[in-house]
Amino acid sequence: LRTAHPGRQAMRGSLMVLVTLLYFAALKTMPLAQATAVFFTTPVLVTVFAAAFLGERPGWATWAAVATGFAGVLVVVRPGTELPVAGVLLVLGAAAGNAAYQTLTRAQAQADSPVVQVLWSGLVGAAIMTASAPLWWPASTWPAAGLSAFDWTVFAVVGPLGAAGHLLLARAYRLAQASRLAPWAYTQMLLSIALGWAVFGDVPD
Repeated sequence: LRTAHPGRQAMRGSLMVLVTLLYFAALKTMPLAQATAVFFTTPVLVTVFAAAFLGERPGWATWAAVATGFAGVLVVVRPGTELPVAGVLLVLGAAAGNAAYQTLTRAQAQADSPVVQVLWSGLVGAAIMTASAPLWWPASTWPAAGLSAFDWTVFAVVGPLGAAGHLLLARAYRLAQASRLAPWAYTQMLLSIALGWAVFGDVPD
């Protein structure tokens, strides 16, 4: 629990809650592949934030990789098509929050270990969601809220997977600059398109 900057860690945890809420809200209005594509404005914003706030100087290869990835985003999103405006705005908000989260993770990478970073963001998120539970989870439906065994299994799996992903991300930011890592995030887009096809039947055109 010992951290060099509790305020920064609290901000990281708060940002992760915001990102998660905005992204999940967007998924109610648009398919996974398209939501993921819009979300991948994140690498562009991370590169910009890293240059502005961390003093990093991305080279031409980094900017080219980010630009190529963003061009792919535009191909998938196809501005002017029937994607819901509200959903797109929610995802863009999530992307901005995620970029800020990753920039702060890099800023703390040398001061705090990856385990400290993940523990703080998890605990802050748990505190915020627990304190706000009465606002979105009526007491009359506690404790199960009509969730099935499958629902609980999904929640049980999502937690460790998310923690493992954030631990790897925090470790990566300890080893490399944020702007150098940002373009690699585009591999998630390919995986999301494949999963959206296999699990939800969202066939890419």
